[in-house]
Amino acid sequence: MKIDRDVFRLLVSTLAGTAAVAPACTPRPAEGPGAEPREIVAIPAQPASPPPSPPPLAPPPPAPAPPPSAAPDAPRTTMVAPNPYQGTPIHADACAPSLNKVGAAPACSLRAPGPTCESFQDTVSECPTMSQLLQPRVAAAAIACLNRKSGTEEICTFNVSSICAYEALTSACLDPGARAPCQRVMAKCGAPNGRYRKMTAEACEAGWSGVATGKRQKFISCITETCRFETCLTYM
Repeated sequence: MKIDRDVFRLLVSTLAGTAAVAPACTPRPAEGPGAEPREIVAIPAQPASPPPSPPPLAPPPPAPAPPPSAAPDAPRTTMVAPNPYQGTPIHADACAPSLNKVGAAPACSLRAPGPTCESFQDTVSECPTMSQLLQPRVAAAAIACLNRKSGTEEICTFNVSSICAYEALTSACLDPGARAPCQRVMAKCGAPNGRYRKMTAEACEAGWSGVATGKRQKFISCITETCRFETCLTYM
């Protein structure tokens, strides 16, 4: 057989190129009896990714500030009961003088707290005379004062009738006619001329307004002489 040399060369070149391009085959490991066991690598299960953290909570809003006080609390004052022996200032009430004649004095109902009670019998005798010495409005307040003290140590206080009468003058309605006589009293008894300085124009006017109309001149004479109230309300 006659082979064309040129064709033969072309065929050889083609086969050689094909062998160079084809990848090498990797032999598979033998399987079956007697073959070496293949090493198996176990990959542990990976933990699941934790859920994302929630965003931080916003802080609560601050509590509203309390409203400022409109004004500081006013200081408390201790009320002092009027007492003529201590010269406690008093003044009459600003009401119609005609009201001084309105009122009915309650009955005297006095009781000593025990067997020993200083001047209690004098107080029992003086209590009903308040209705003759004082205006009806003021007499009612004076007797009510004595009745409140009944059965207590206060009813045993010396001259408690004068103390209650003096306190009752604060319920008297100011009489304009008291100004002139009390100016004369204060000319003698007012500071710095007063010997005891327990007399004020307001207290004098309250006394003039509160005593019975027929007792006013005796009252003025008494306080002008002594510049004090002590017994001028109960011995007229």
